[in-house]
Amino acid sequence: MLVPPISRLTPEQVIAAKLNVVRSRFVQEGDVAGFLDVPEVNRYDSPRHFQWGWTGQSERLAATLLELAESPFAPSPPGSPSPAAMAHASLRFFTLQPAGAPGCPLPWVKYFLDDRRWEASRADGRFHSRQVGEVLSQLALCCEAAAEDAPRRQAALERLRRAAEFLTEGRCSTADVFPAFWYADGRPAEPSPSTGGVACVSALVWIGRLLGKPEWVQAAASRLE
Repeated sequence: MLVPPISRLTPEQVIAAKLNVVRSRFVQEGDVAGFLDVPEVNRYDSPRHFQWGWTGQSERLAATLLELAESPFAPSPPGSPSPAAMAHASLRFFTLQPAGAPGCPLPWVKYFLDDRRWEASRADGRFHSRQVGEVLSQLALCCEAAAEDAPRRQAALERLRRAAEFLTEGRCSTADVFPAFWYADGRPAEPSPSTGGVACVSALVWIGRLLGKPEWVQAAASRLE
């Protein structure tokens, strides 16, 4: 049996190394701020862009940085932004995004820096329910980790409130389980439900607990019955 070698790094060194990677992905150009999905030079020839959702990405990193804000293991090199500064800059940019369609709170999930362009999950304008749910959960994590008077926290909470209202409306789904995709105006893009929509169930629980709305937690539980 192969036994992996014991790491010689201390927990402090592991955190510092991971934080260095996060710093290398952070970009701030005026009001635009976030964490690159892949490095600027990458094997995919992918242009510079932020992505939210999909098992982590931009706002999940922001939430972690907010948790590290007071940690002695996360010092800021001279001339570099602090973990909290990177997190708040990213959060501010995300909450300032334009609406995908009038009256629909679905969040854009990609931003291409060179074209200054927001995008949905797919090139045809559809939003994947799993990605939307993960984005909302990550935004809730940011709000939970941030101080109550943190910049843009109230704007983020308002986005979460509108999203939860959408998820509990009848128009967002034709079945007991959320669909795989939505159009930008909130209509289901296909009639069949998808297990990917479970991420939206999780998001409803996060938002309901964060905003003190037990009825949203119950609505989430009913989706799993």
